[in-house]
Amino acid sequence: MPSFRLKLLLLLAIPACQSAGQDLPSTAETTQATPTYLTAADLAIWSGVDTLDGTNAEAIATLRRFFEMKLQAPDISSYWVSTDPAPGALAFTDIAYVEYDEHADLKYLPTLMRIVPVENGDRLLTVKWAATDSTGTAADVRYVFDFLALRTDVGMRLDRPLLHNTRNWQRESLGDLHYIISPLHKFNKEQAQQQAQDVQRLSRFFGVDPFPITFYSCKDPADLFRARGFQLHPLMFVHETGGLADYGDRVFSGNDVDSYTHEVVHLFTTHKFGAERPDLLDEGLATLLAGSSGMPYTWHRENLRQFLKENPDFDFAAHTNTYEQFFINKDTNMPYAIGAVVCEHVLRNAGREGLFKVMASGKKPWPALAEFGVVQAELGTLVRAELELPVVGVE
Repeated sequence: MPSFRLKLLLLLAIPACQSAGQDLPSTAETTQATPTYLTAADLAIWSGVDTLDGTNAEAIATLRRFFEMKLQAPDISSYWVSTDPAPGALAFTDIAYVEYDEHADLKYLPTLMRIVPVENGDRLLTVKWAATDSTGTAADVRYVFDFLALRTDVGMRLDRPLLHNTRNWQRESLGDLHYIISPLHKFNKEQAQQQAQDVQRLSRFFGVDPFPITFYSCKDPADLFRARGFQLHPLMFVHETGGLADYGDRVFSGNDVDSYTHEVVHLFTTHKFGAERPDLLDEGLATLLAGSSGMPYTWHRENLRQFLKENPDFDFAAHTNTYEQFFINKDTNMPYAIGAVVCEHVLRNAGREGLFKVMASGKKPWPALAEFGVVQAELGTLVRAELELPVVGVE
């Protein structure tokens, strides 16, 4: 399944753990030498919004500060207060760059569509991001998101509405697994018990003590995105299933299930190797240990092997970007499968110690991989040879 990657810098396709249920993926990084930023004046206000209400006016002023400062100032305290486990810029990573297109051009300008009072005098602010045509009409609406504006001792501050949106959801716990369950999903205790067993297995594999995990069980990706505050998102209706691993040791499942081990692997690799681990191997290892799109690694491995028979000249080195939307038989993500085979090769020849060394080598793993005979330009030769060997057993 697709993994809805939280690293989405610009727009996208569906990375992280992919497929109709994989990581949410593909985005382009901003590469402009002199980027164009929003200003406070770039926020339009819909005519139906009551701007005379004092609380509304303060919330709007805070929202304008957010748009003006979010990419230019490291201190977010003047406009954001997070009730999430990891306050800071990560709290709004998935809406940080939504004004930009895939070329890093400022294209989708925000409009405040409505303000709704909620409990404690707080406000929900619905913002639409859209490109306009020559007449000024919104011709391409890309995102619609609800900000929660909270009353604090220092004035109104923004937050994502996750806690507000899930405040009445069912709660269940199994040891360190804490489930927050959508009313659209029926909790399956047997699946949760399997997830708990997988957590113990991953703890042994990585040598990392189990830690509390918050697991959001959603019906589908649309249910998942709504919980996080989106009324519209480019990936919301692309896949039937999907999920993501989030900061604060949280997993969001949009698969209508209570076990999503591929995403849990990402939590363990974060604990073990930190944020600067290589994407290709991070997704590859998650696929090797837990499969992808609901299917085990052996299934994806065979898909890749059959694909190579039909495409003997395929250039593997050109397809190692985990944000690329390249699938075999609908559910096998090519970069994930390549990453899994590379991880399998290192495990076969250097064991966990060797694999962990490469995983800890930073975002660009090729210098470290060279020690184990993995050269990007010769990736095809290695993958083809590895696929003819028995699958490496992983306990």
